[in-house]
Amino acid sequence: GCSWEVGPWSNCSTVCGGGLQNRSVGCPSSDISDCSASAPASSQACYSTQSCTWTVGDWGSCSSQCGAGSRARSVECASGVDGDCDGLARPVQQE
Repeated sequence: GCSWEVGPWSNCSTVCGGGLQNRSVGCPSSDISDCSASAPASSQACYSTQSCTWTVGDWGSCSSQCGAGSRARSVECASGVDGDCDGLARPVQQE
């Protein structure tokens, strides 16, 4: 019988977080019954941190009505996993 022909994996569908990679899979004779066993996978899960960036929320209210106080905002990596943004300066979360 024929052997399956597989193409190269595509780039991950996302540049930050979980996504999919695809590839072409075909039987050279165009008749899948000519190829032995089941077809290899044409897609697989992937995970990329190539272009992860920090996302920041709006500043909250100041903790003091009069005088010095503090305010905070959310700061998280776009993937939802802070470790994916390692190496990038983390924006200030509280001031």
